[in-house]
Amino acid sequence: MSQDTRESSESTEVDKFLPNNLSLPAYVPLSPNLRRDFERVFRVTANDLTTPAINQHRSTTKSYIHYILENGTLDFDEQTLNNFAIGYKQLLESRCNLKKFESVASDDRITNYLNKSQPLTLETLDSYHSMEKPSYEELMSQPQAITSTTEVENHLKSDEFYQLLRSILFVLKHPEEPVPDVTADDEEDVGISGGTISLKDPLTLNTFASPVMGSCGHTFESSSIRQQIQQHPNGVIECPISGCDNQLSMNNLKQDILMKVRVRIASKQHKSNDDLDIVH
Repeated sequence: MSQDTRESSESTEVDKFLPNNLSLPAYVPLSPNLRRDFERVFRVTANDLTTPAINQHRSTTKSYIHYILENGTLDFDEQTLNNFAIGYKQLLESRCNLKKFESVASDDRITNYLNKSQPLTLETLDSYHSMEKPSYEELMSQPQAITSTTEVENHLKSDEFYQLLRSILFVLKHPEEPVPDVTADDEEDVGISGGTISLKDPLTLNTFASPVMGSCGHTFESSSIRQQIQQHPNGVIECPISGCDNQLSMNNLKQDILMKVRVRIASKQHKSNDDLDIVH
């Protein structure tokens, strides 16, 4: 057998053990260390700057609202409150998108692929060329990778503080009107009588000075409702509003900021109207 024939035969035998495609595949597995770093990038808890920003923004806004309410000579600035609301909304949207970003990393197409990854060797090279390769770039560009408007709106509806800001902005112009409800289609209008919001305590019929709200959503003057609760042996009473069977205690009363803003704005509007009547 000639040398050329022998070399050709040997080459054929070697080719049997080589992959069909010796080129580098589009995807190569990450080393364990790099994979941990890669997964950490998508971990919201490790990269979330929105939560502290939201907390700081909420604290600053609350301080402004309380400062105005505690100083009777001051008025709310609509533009300032609107800026607070816009900034808060943008932070909430950022947090929604960040969580959506994290969900991309947990996509089954990605996790299944990573979990099945084998070391890149001559034996596995063909399988890497032939397997369906998910792409982070493609996943991130898909519509579901970006938080939809509906998702953001649902998040905003469930955020109590954002709804308070939205309500205050409405009340600045309409202190005795119910805030248009966007949180539920059939939610009962609480405290609405004749299309207006009562600014008086249902127990004493005096204008609210320090309103508190029960867990049922009904508002009372702090001193009057607390007195009733204190007089009950168990420290728990049924809501005094007819038809409401919610239980009220000291623990489930909270300051009704919106009602306090209503009273402040309505009082100033009435005073302004009275002054105009005197002038005329």
